Amino acid sequence: MKIYPDHIAFIMDGNCRWAKKYKYSTLDSYRCGLEIALDMVSYGIKLNIRNITLFALSSENWKRPFGEVKCLLKLIEQYIIHLSVILFKKKACFLSIGSIEKFSINLQREISKLCIKTALNRKIKITIALSYGSHEEIINAFKLILSKIRAKTYAITMISNSLIEKFLYTHKTPAPDLLIRSSGEKRLSNFLLWQLAYAELYTTSTLWPDFKRDTLNLAISNYQSRRRRYGRLSRT
Repeated sequence: MKIYPDHIAFIMDGNCRWAKKYKYSTLDSYRCGLEIALDMVSYGIKLNIRNITLFALSSENWKRPFGEVKCLLKLIEQYIIHLSVILFKKKACFLSIGSIEKFSINLQREISKLCIKTALNRKIKITIALSYGSHEEIINAFKLILSKIRAKTYAITMISNSLIEKFLYTHKTPAPDLLIRSSGEKRLSNFLLWQLAYAELYTTSTLWPDFKRDTLNLAISNYQSRRRRYGRLSRT
């Protein structure tokens, strides 16, 4: 019996290259990319993938032209509404990780509202990384732990993997089993650096707006052909 990953994380890369290749606007590429993201959520749920994480906006993306980021945020606001329809229908929980304080008040409100409305849905969890950076997440976790140590809630000797994970943005979800990155790039881009310690990595040259269900099927099939050892010797 083939085992499906419990948690798949996506680095949705290649939107701008897709726009350049097919002579579309950057806005069109993001719009198409978000449609693909919605389809991956729907299809992932159909495959009984219980945890799906999508890297939608990096904290480093704020360095891009203001107009481009503004358009992307406006699209994200629209697609949060489309995503909510899927989540309510499938009884899935919505989680957001990252620093969304730079977002418009309305977008922050929509994100918070969806998190609250779906909080009791525990079987399936869909996480969107927005204005997210793993370095910032880890630093934030250690700051919180240090404040607890100063308050004598914890002792330094109590610091462990499990304690650190308790203070990460992702404390409500298990670590990813499979990371999929589109566009052929082979780097993590400051995404879930702690959580991906034992994940299987799969890269495809497919640009994100061209990513299809068959592309996901290939990634899962590749995952199923691997033997996860977690540092142990392989059994022959």
